[in-house]
Amino acid sequence: MRARGVYKLEQQVSATGKVSWLLTGTTLDGKRLRDRYDTEADGLIRKQSLEQAGANLSSREAQITYAMTAAQLKDAERAVLLLNKGTLCDAVEYYNDNYTPVADNKTVAEVYPLLLKAKAHLRPKSLRQYDCDLKCFVDDHPNIIMSRVSSAVLKRFLTNPAPIPGHPQVDRPWSIARQEYLLKVLAAFFSWAADEGYCGTNPASKVKLASVIKDQLDPAVLPLDDLQVLLDVAWDYYGGIYAAYVVLATWAAIRPEEVRRLAPERINLEEGYVRIQGNGAKTRARRVVSLAPNIIAMLRDLKARGLLTKESLNIDPIAWSYIRTLAGLKAADSNAKWLYLPPEERLKHRDVPLRAPCAYEDLKEWVKDVLRHTGISHHLAWFQNEGATATWAGNSPTIIHKHYKGLVTPAEARRFWTMLPKLLTAAGITAGLPKLPQLHA
Repeated sequence: MRARGVYKLEQQVSATGKVSWLLTGTTLDGKRLRDRYDTEADGLIRKQSLEQAGANLSSREAQITYAMTAAQLKDAERAVLLLNKGTLCDAVEYYNDNYTPVADNKTVAEVYPLLLKAKAHLRPKSLRQYDCDLKCFVDDHPNIIMSRVSSAVLKRFLTNPAPIPGHPQVDRPWSIARQEYLLKVLAAFFSWAADEGYCGTNPASKVKLASVIKDQLDPAVLPLDDLQVLLDVAWDYYGGIYAAYVVLATWAAIRPEEVRRLAPERINLEEGYVRIQGNGAKTRARRVVSLAPNIIAMLRDLKARGLLTKESLNIDPIAWSYIRTLAGLKAADSNAKWLYLPPEERLKHRDVPLRAPCAYEDLKEWVKDVLRHTGISHHLAWFQNEGATATWAGNSPTIIHKHYKGLVTPAEARRFWTMLPKLLTAAGITAGLPKLPQLHA
């Protein structure tokens, strides 16, 4: 009796010479098998299939071969647990697309001089934000590795009330407005560092400050009574030696540094405009600033007395502090109380006594760029044309609408554009109201 499940494949040649393959045997259910195939391959396939069934075999899962080491497998498992969404492959693709090689051995104190060297071409005032403001952060975190500075580190620096080593004059905590400014300085620093390969990302982009920032950043406007006092004091201080600075910074809303860099020959009183060149503008963009009748009247008086010069426009900082203090305004922020009663050796004009109208604590606060903000606010209130005000001030219409709309009334603007120092008013000099075509000819 033939054994079941045993098969034999043999070659057969017919009388005509045709070759075939004969598969013989007995299946598991007792059926005798005698099949003929034209090729050996077909016979073998059938034979193996029957043998596998006879051995009761089932297909096995393919064996997994790992290309990673045990340490790499553990690292991959940890990475999967850290993922909040997506797959590990998604994370790897994003990393490959955004990764920047980092020189992870550089500290903040080591990278800081490299920044100053790279920015040496900037104007002194622009460089000052790195040389002074950024220096506070550097001295507060000198040994931290650049690539390890996080948004949490930056936020703690901005909101921390503790003193900064090496900066006893810096009074913290800072206001929200000051924090916002310093965050921009830090953002510029880390953006440059990321481009240079000292850190992978810019941590400042993820810092969120207090939500009240918009309310605190409304431009400050100097009350007109205080402005009149400031103008009169400037006109009286050494006969008005620095009055031109106050006039142009306020009624022409020219930025302080732009006034200091302004050449007197660019002031055309006959046609009523000031030409700000690109190399003298904050954004290096030239513009023409039209002058209202009261500005022309004041500058003509100063020019006739030889007080419209480069020296009068480049106001002395200490003299400017005296003028503001004499007008009842704080010379600077709370860190500069020494300006109220400066030591004798710091007096530039020793024959002019500093007689403040009240104690330092009672002086009114002085806000940076308040004269420019005052001029822009009254220009918009009088002309009601955001595009015209933006062109006149060297800003964008969006900024004008967002920050300056509704700060003063038309009645206040009328008084602003006819204001003159009392010495000129007493001499019978008056000024008419400006007209839009005149200011933007």
